[in-house]
Amino acid sequence: MELKDFLLWLAGSSGASIAMSWILERIPAYVQIAVAETKRWIFFGACVLMSASAYAVITYVPANVSVFTGSGFHKVDRIVTPIEVVQTEIVQTEEMGSQGSQG
Repeated sequence: MELKDFLLWLAGSSGASIAMSWILERIPAYVQIAVAETKRWIFFGACVLMSASAYAVITYVPANVSVFTGSGFHKVDRIVTPIEVVQTEIVQTEEMGSQGSQG
């Protein structure tokens, strides 16, 4: 996936929702908010901001800018994705183990 493809995905509502959900779940202050309506508005605002930002970059940044022509994003994507998959698998395995010992 190239950076432009990723930005197109973020500019859509589902891409922004998935990415923002992933980001916000890792912020302890957001997770600790007790009022569901407050969390909903924060999530909504963050999704709109992320989607609008991605759209603005796609629309207003000239195509010849090195952000779109470089392969740096592709290299980062190939490194970060496997690490996140392994960390998610470890957390899920630990949760399953703790649930098994409780029952």
